[in-house]
Amino acid sequence: MLSVSEVSTELAGGAAPEETDVAVDVYEDFVDMGLRTSLILGIFAMGFEKPSWIQQNGIALLCEGRDCIFETQNGTGRSVAFSIAVLQSIDFSVRKPQAIVLAPDSNVALGTHRVMTDLALHMNIKIHLVVGGQGQPGMEAHANMLAEGVHIVVGTPGRLHHLITETSALQTERVKTLVIRNADEVFDRFGNMQIDGIMGSLPGQPQVCLSTSTSPASLLDFVHKSMHDPLFIRCKRCDALENVKQYFVDVDTDEWKIDTLIDILESLAPLQAIVFCNSDRKVQWVLERMSGRDFACNSVTNEMDSRERALAVEEFRSGNSRVLITMDLFARSRLGYELTNLIINYDVPGESWAYINRIATVGLSKGGAVINLVATQDVERMRSIEAGLHTGWTELPHDLDIWT
Repeated sequence: MLSVSEVSTELAGGAAPEETDVAVDVYEDFVDMGLRTSLILGIFAMGFEKPSWIQQNGIALLCEGRDCIFETQNGTGRSVAFSIAVLQSIDFSVRKPQAIVLAPDSNVALGTHRVMTDLALHMNIKIHLVVGGQGQPGMEAHANMLAEGVHIVVGTPGRLHHLITETSALQTERVKTLVIRNADEVFDRFGNMQIDGIMGSLPGQPQVCLSTSTSPASLLDFVHKSMHDPLFIRCKRCDALENVKQYFVDVDTDEWKIDTLIDILESLAPLQAIVFCNSDRKVQWVLERMSGRDFACNSVTNEMDSRERALAVEEFRSGNSRVLITMDLFARSRLGYELTNLIINYDVPGESWAYINRIATVGLSKGGAVINLVATQDVERMRSIEAGLHTGWTELPHDLDIWT
């Protein structure tokens, strides 16, 4: 266990934090953090071997009850850090909500719920998801499930605020931790009113953890008003793109993407590749057409449970499958090991953080290439990602050997 001071900053009284000399214990192994054995088993079952930088510095602080702001780029493992700390703090014997996790949208909430559920595989903990959308329970059904007893609630601010303040279905008297994931996005989309309403319903001075990429004024207002002696944990710059060759192929329309994908795989002949789509439906569509061309491929989708996803990933890792077709939910899982040196974005992601997550999750930052299939309607997103990450994509030449 090392002792460092430069990785953490205290929040000063002004509008922005200032550097202070705060000693932080750094844990280079999950086992040394004093975590429950059942939680350690879940961490290892997800494939994590060593904690990331933010996990080395942040998990223990959260477990000590400190208010923290993780201000890092996406793909650094901050969601796993707060998930581990929350699971460590739960009293199994109390079948009432003890932690609330807010997310900016249904997809992020669903991804958070999946990560926490996988980590809690060997723990007797009930984690309840509250989001809208097709196939999701209605508010009355959520109320009934909450009444049966849960330990952690994950959801979007609007629905959780309704369950707390309008129907009282979500009882908060035992809640001791509030986590706001992608806090800059949450405050940008929902403002302070609903967040303040949720915060005001919590007893005493709950522990608060924010994960964010930036610190807008609305977020800093909340920090000064609602957090107690918080620590800013600023991660070292994410170098996920440093060793990655980035290319694009102009395919004009979506209809030409499948043939282009097959041409790329046949001409470059990688040992394996991961293909990212933007939806479960697209994953299944691509899988059917790839299988019809006799490619050894499988998929990981939102509809799979943790066991099914683990089996699919293991089939890919073992070499029994040449192509793994998946979506951003998979990228948010932060598997923690290298899976491939080639990513093909069949669909250009909607945000720069999703682009980084796809690269960071599969270990591509250690070296490799990402090829983006860009139709006319994708150009605006392409330019936005390039600008947001201060990078550029090169058009893929027909005769290029991307491995040299």
